[in-house]
Amino acid sequence: MVENERGATPARSERIAELHGLRGLALVLVVVFHLFGAGRVSGGVDVFLVVSGFLATRSLLSRARRDDLSLAAYYGNVFSRLVPPALIVLVATAGIAVAFMHSGTWATSAREIAAAAGYWVNWEMIGGQLAYGAAGPQTSLVQHFWSMSVQGQFFFVWPLVVFGVIAAGRRRPRVLPPVSRVSLVALTALTAAATVASFVYAAQLHLVDQPRAYFDSFARFWELGAGALLALSWPHLSVPGWLRAPLAWAGLLMVVACGFVLDGATVFPGPWTLWPVAATFAVLLGAGPASGWGPRRLLEGRPLTLLADLSYAIYLWHWPLLMAWTYLRRSSDPGEKGALLILVVSVLLAWLTDRFVSGPVQRLGTRTGARVMLGATVTCALVFSGGLTASSLAMDAHSRTLVEQAAAVEKQATCLGAAAMDPKLAPCEDPSLEGLRLPPLTGLRQDDDNTCGWATGDQHLKWCTVGPKKGYGRHLLAVGDSHNNTLLGAYRKIAKNRNWRIDVAGRAGCFWSTRAPKKANPADAQGCVRWIKELSAGIKKRAGAGSGIDAIIVTHSAKAKVLPRAGETPEEALVKGKVEAWAKRPDRTVPVIAIRDNPIFDANGAAYARDVITCIERAGDDAATACALPRERVLLTDSHVPAVQRDPNAHLIDLSYLYCGQDVCAPVIGHAVVYRDGRHLTGTFARSLTPYLGHEFDRIMRENPRPQRKAPGPAPSASPGADAAATK
Repeated sequence: MVENERGATPARSERIAELHGLRGLALVLVVVFHLFGAGRVSGGVDVFLVVSGFLATRSLLSRARRDDLSLAAYYGNVFSRLVPPALIVLVATAGIAVAFMHSGTWATSAREIAAAAGYWVNWEMIGGQLAYGAAGPQTSLVQHFWSMSVQGQFFFVWPLVVFGVIAAGRRRPRVLPPVSRVSLVALTALTAAATVASFVYAAQLHLVDQPRAYFDSFARFWELGAGALLALSWPHLSVPGWLRAPLAWAGLLMVVACGFVLDGATVFPGPWTLWPVAATFAVLLGAGPASGWGPRRLLEGRPLTLLADLSYAIYLWHWPLLMAWTYLRRSSDPGEKGALLILVVSVLLAWLTDRFVSGPVQRLGTRTGARVMLGATVTCALVFSGGLTASSLAMDAHSRTLVEQAAAVEKQATCLGAAAMDPKLAPCEDPSLEGLRLPPLTGLRQDDDNTCGWATGDQHLKWCTVGPKKGYGRHLLAVGDSHNNTLLGAYRKIAKNRNWRIDVAGRAGCFWSTRAPKKANPADAQGCVRWIKELSAGIKKRAGAGSGIDAIIVTHSAKAKVLPRAGETPEEALVKGKVEAWAKRPDRTVPVIAIRDNPIFDANGAAYARDVITCIERAGDDAATACALPRERVLLTDSHVPAVQRDPNAHLIDLSYLYCGQDVCAPVIGHAVVYRDGRHLTGTFARSLTPYLGHEFDRIMRENPRPQRKAPGPAPSASPGADAAATK
């Protein structure tokens, strides 16, 4: 392109040679950071989204100017290019799930792979992997398909918008050009409004729920919309010739540096996402031969264009291979050699996919036409997705059957769970449990008794009552984080056996303290502070003098942290925060009962699923010993222990002897799987604690006699064995 007399470029409509290289570089950066970046995010996906919005809009406008508003032709060209290699990878991914992951993940994997084939896996992640108690997106074999789903949804909806606006502008006489000025202005205004709205939504959602915002299509649209706005404005943009080369180089440097400067996993898609978006704009605005010494030669050079040709397939292959490697080696870090091997294999498989799948499909499309290819592509995707969805539903149904059978066994078992560690019952053997493991691994995630009294997000304090609301013998409060609410099943049985009322309230990572919780998400921290204030007010209201509250039960994760005040160590802050909060209870004669936290096998649910659950499945009946971990590693120091010593009417319940032997702690005890995700108890094991937890409550009640209401119901048990019999 020839510059005008002022050195600026005229209106541009030429092919942008740098685009292919930039898009390839963005996807390769994503792969490299996944393999070598120790969990950091490169920002390459954000570049990819901007470029996708730009290219899609230019293509649609070009078709409209040719008076071609055929949606079938457009969809056929786009999806016949994207879907076939994706389906090949997804088929292989299903095989990897069966070969490397434990059976408890198969139904979820099938559902996610089906969602990936249908381009809605980002929403499946939000509804599944981001739900409370889930292992998290990092455990998914198709986690990387979220960006492809956002792009696919855009590719489906955006042509409807663009062609719709343009078609509406053609209601005037046909003497108008195929794309009228009025249509372009309307489309630009609509795109700008939607982009700004999406940006505001993303910024707000990022503050409240960043993990959801990361996968949310509406929170990501503004990046695609920014690319679309650039495409709509492109013919009218002019950058001085002297500025184009430094602008393009600066943009390219920003693209590469983004992952090193920003922690995209926590700051995207909030305002900091403007970094990769602005970087993409800079490269594109500085593009062209007139930029002279700009990065055009680099981006359209043979090495980068060859890599760019394979970048899509490399991106598709690398993540399932990485997940297979981590399961095989039981480590979330593949190491330099492992990462390099995964990269080499990904490139090789990408070349084979391009050579024997993408290339032939594109050539077939040239002969048969876009509409035929669209029909064939949609049919294959629907058959594959439908088959996996049906398989997932069947596995879920089978899982529910196993869970129901397990519940029936649990009612009759005498040595299930904690009872197997009871020295008074040793050796505790139950023939009915032979060869069984409860809950079945396929129902592990669902075996959660945290069903009420639970606040999340912007929700306020919630109370859940177990036992009778009237006519009860004693009234207790149980408050804390998720480790408190996982005991709901035990609380419910204790209340039933004794005719007690127990009011339960919990929130993730929050507990009764005068110190603010230490959390990465500011909105979550603020919600926790508000919840604690509401909890303190609720306790004051319920546990005042003469209220009839008999005890306040407290517990929380041993890994919890708070913000220390001046001169405090983090450990001192944890203890002082609890002691000061307890001291503010309106009636100091009401005892505080602190439950020492359960062992924590792994706070990372993905690592626990990969290492421990896989070990349990493979070890079978030997899992209790083969998969055990050292006691000093998993039974953490608990701040409740020193806190209890500072309050004359606080009492500690330490059930660690039911989780651990002298040297090790087992993930399977008495045929019961102890942990759902490495840190939270299964409902099955928590319920097995009922006689022991209830016995400790009785002991503390006897040591701190308070007037007991006259109410019908069984008398408190004198021993765990009597309590266990009452639960049958």
